[in-house]
Amino acid sequence: MGVFSMYSLIYAWIDAATCPIMLIYGPAFVVYMDGPFKYMSWMGNNIVCLYCGSFAAVISLLATQFYYRYVVFCRPEVMNHLNGWKLARLFLPSVILVIIYFTIVKFGMAMTVQKINFVKIPLEIFYNENSEKVQFFGPMYYGIGENGEKIWNIPDLLSAFGCFLIIVICFSTISFCATKIYLQLKSKSTHFSAKTIEMNRQLFVTLIFQCVKSA
Repeated sequence: MGVFSMYSLIYAWIDAATCPIMLIYGPAFVVYMDGPFKYMSWMGNNIVCLYCGSFAAVISLLATQFYYRYVVFCRPEVMNHLNGWKLARLFLPSVILVIIYFTIVKFGMAMTVQKINFVKIPLEIFYNENSEKVQFFGPMYYGIGENGEKIWNIPDLLSAFGCFLIIVICFSTISFCATKIYLQLKSKSTHFSAKTIEMNRQLFVTLIFQCVKSA
């Protein structure tokens, strides 16, 4: 929980540097930068990707918290593998997911000529921004051919699916662990003191609140 709190402060700074604005227009869903570095190609590019990767870090750290509580209550024998420095193993999946998410956004949802031209008008009308200068990322699921036919953008579709899959994995882990913890607390209520039950209930509610707020 301490790691999550510290990371929340870092995430707040990343969010402030990005000032993200989301635009959904037809088959395109883009996140563009309205922060101080929005016209700086290299820096703005990486900050937007870092912002997207930071979202993966938030939900994966939440999943890590729930998994740790699940181990404590439901699988205490596993705690022997998480003593001392071994506790760092808990955060390895989060690091991997952040790297994957960042890579997917940077290379799979990058700015292209097609996207720049497609969102040019809505960005100018609604946000008074030039799509050729401002930094943005996001999938454009399909384009329109010369004969009016849909041309599916497979890389963008796969990238969007990859990000969606990461989110599903994290929230599935949270749901599984939360359910197991709740059932374990309920079944063991007669084995713990009222003070212990109340303390764990408050911690469980806090984790749920963090999860809902982040979502």
